[in-house]
Amino acid sequence: MLEVKERMENAINEILLNNLGQKVVVVSHGAAIKFYLSKWCEFRGNKLFYNNTEITTESPSILKLTFYSENLANIEKINLNED
Repeated sequence: MLEVKERMENAINEILLNNLGQKVVVVSHGAAIKFYLSKWCEFRGNKLFYNNTEITTESPSILKLTFYSENLANIEKINLNED
């Protein structure tokens, strides 16, 4: 788990530094993303909480992470099934 978290942090930090001010998409396995998000989020069972707000996730999920430099500013879920 720690090795995956470290690899994800290194890879995403490199992407952020090489694409300042740009919008990028990172696609990964759900477990790897959860390990990465554990830096800022709390997991209660299968529920993800960021700043004490639940972000519902199911497989597959799309999350939008907003960064300022390497600092996470916000997480929001993008809903694909809006009827």
